[in-house]
Amino acid sequence: MKSKKMLFVPAFLLTLFSCSPTGNGFRDQMGNKILAFKSPDVDSYVEIQTSEELDSIARFDDALVIVTGSACSACDHLYPILNELIKETHYLIYTVDFQTYMVNYRSQDNKVGTYAFLYPEIRYTPTFITFRDGKALDAKGGYSRDTIKDWILSCFLDLDLYCLNDVIPTTKGYYQWDKAEEIDSLGYGTKNLDSLLNDTDTKKINILYTWKRCKDCTEYKEKVLYPYLLENDHGPVYFYELDGYYLLKRSAEEELSKEGFLKFSSFSEKYFLSDYPVEDSLGNMAGVAPTLITYQGDSHTLSVFRNDLYPTIGEDSLLRYRQSFYPEVLLLRSDTKVDSPASDSFTKALEELQDKAGEYETKACLDYLKENL
Repeated sequence: MKSKKMLFVPAFLLTLFSCSPTGNGFRDQMGNKILAFKSPDVDSYVEIQTSEELDSIARFDDALVIVTGSACSACDHLYPILNELIKETHYLIYTVDFQTYMVNYRSQDNKVGTYAFLYPEIRYTPTFITFRDGKALDAKGGYSRDTIKDWILSCFLDLDLYCLNDVIPTTKGYYQWDKAEEIDSLGYGTKNLDSLLNDTDTKKINILYTWKRCKDCTEYKEKVLYPYLLENDHGPVYFYELDGYYLLKRSAEEELSKEGFLKFSSFSEKYFLSDYPVEDSLGNMAGVAPTLITYQGDSHTLSVFRNDLYPTIGEDSLLRYRQSFYPEVLLLRSDTKVDSPASDSFTKALEELQDKAGEYETKACLDYLKENL
């Protein structure tokens, strides 16, 4: 890497650009902040290893990613400051090498399509980029040693959210995701999850099982969970990201896909996601995302959002669901009568049914949070 890429701006943060958020509801209340996600045992930054990993984080997570360089003296001075802050907060903060970042910056996906212009041009290392909703909110090059910790803290909205996916220390003193399979972006490790569940004899533990690429999960978090956490006192809320399982299940290689279904079925049974039993395409019983489970002692309860299945035309020509976590949702009917599954009336009726189910489940999930958080 050329040294001219390694400029250190000692007195101020140089704003490369700032993008106003275009979301609504909960996101509008956040302004330009990103959600802070913590890890129970992390006391240093997490290094992004590959361009695929960077895509996974930048497209689907709230994240602060710092672009660094191997010959960057300013980066070397930053790392101890960064680690000191992370030891205090346990925030997940990422670094990525400039060369890896440039692969994504130069890619065709960064020029056209859904994620066009996700990666801004980098003039300096280190450069601090905040990502949210598949967009870069801010990119700032350089830093002041006196103010950088306060500036980083100002990027985050802290709702006491803890990620339970395992990360492991490396010989260089930073962390990376514990990856058990090449296709996996986060790892199947459950050390943090199991350690936490060992404490349920003395306290109530709430864990959200979620998939970052899932629209139902995003809707649940932004319409139900996050607004509730923002407005109410609460203890820590934990989540386990299921990205690795879902990616493996969707593998183009049949054997890998089969392995993914079996892994997730076993995982669902072990941690009780399959208390809402959904049969996968191979006939295994598994759970769904999002599922929030409350563990206490030897007992547990759960709350499920969406994942209502098998819309069916009844004898009255109205649409209904044949499977739902909530018996009340099974009683719902569309307003529009349906001619056939291929008709426009089916599409309209399905939208009506989804809206009614969503309204009921939003209230049910909020009531569950009030009772258990």
